[in-house]
Parts: sequence; C-alpha cells; structure tokens
Amino acid sequence: MRAPAHYQRVDLSDPCEAEYWYVVLDATQAQLEIAIAQVGRDAEDVRIWLQSSRAA
Repeated sequence: MRAPAHYQRVDLSDPCEAEYWYVVLDATQAQLEIAIAQVGRDAEDVRIWLQSSRAA
C-alpha cells in the first residue's frame, strides 16, 4: 500500500495506490470503478457517492 500522489484524486491504475483507496474508502475495486464512472475521480465526490449508495 502506498499513499496516493494526489490525495484529492482517486487513481486505480497503480496497484499499490489502488490498495490505499480500497482501505481508506472501505470499498472494493468494483465499487470504486462504479463510483468513478458515476462521479469522476475527485476523492470527496467518490466518498459521498459510496456513502449514498450504501444508505440506499
């Protein structure tokens, strides 16, 4: 696991950085890919989308 180069941008292309996002956002790769497809790569937007999808 490695901290991201940009904390405000979710990037799953680097496996070590992707692992960071899985842990921090408590989400699977598939969940993050769906979230990114819906709202883009902004970390806060992804976090909000994941929270709202879990509440539904």
